[in-house]
Amino acid sequence: MDFTKCIICDSRNSFRKKIKCPSGSGKFCKNCVKEYIQRLLDNNNITGIVSCPCGCGESINSKVVKYKSNSLEQLFDAFIEQHRDYAENRREEIFEEKTIQEKIDKGEEITEQELLNYINDKILTTSCPNCGVAYDGFDGCCALECSSCDTNFCAYCREPHLTNQQNHDHVLDCEFNLHSKGEYFADDVNTVNNAYVEYKFEKLIETYPMYEKSIYTAFDKEIVQQENIVVQENKTDKYLLYGAIIGIGFGIGFILGSSRK
Repeated sequence: MDFTKCIICDSRNSFRKKIKCPSGSGKFCKNCVKEYIQRLLDNNNITGIVSCPCGCGESINSKVVKYKSNSLEQLFDAFIEQHRDYAENRREEIFEEKTIQEKIDKGEEITEQELLNYINDKILTTSCPNCGVAYDGFDGCCALECSSCDTNFCAYCREPHLTNQQNHDHVLDCEFNLHSKGEYFADDVNTVNNAYVEYKFEKLIETYPMYEKSIYTAFDKEIVQQENIVVQENKTDKYLLYGAIIGIGFGIGFILGSSRK
């Protein structure tokens, strides 16, 4: 029997065996751990790692397995299965994404829909370059760490890095950093991706001119004014041509009339 209290519910819970925090912060009763894992499931946590409820960041996977509780084991298996399903689906998505990415990098032919999907999923949607989980914003430092897979990557260009330090070093020298001397923090997180998005837009226009109108629409840019300019130029050329023809006609008439005299 375990006479210590659960540090979550502050109950001895009939003195049953408890799960101990790996860092030694305390112990948790089975019911609290079950509720915690259920919340992870409900929140679609796909890491496959049950981090300690105390917030120390350590995994309690092995301790949950060793607890030998059927109800807790079933819940944990469901959590792991959710991770496996995601991992399998993600592997297929990554293979397809890499194929499209490689084609775009090489300027190879792709369909218009493939290009539009790429623009929406990989350029206009801010997401982790490893697991693909999207994020809405961040606190200000542009050296990011994915909350789902712990990948370190740059907020400016979304390039992944092996370590947190490598990521911070890259951010200072990133070609898309909005500060000329390099800064970790952005003045406005909403504009962090502007330079990167503009670069990708120009690159795609250059590589796939046949899809120009669709690319403009996808990036929510105006192409109407440019078309008006072209139309106006064409009208001007047309009027000049008509004027020249009329002028030539008057000239020929004048010459013929003079010769009759």
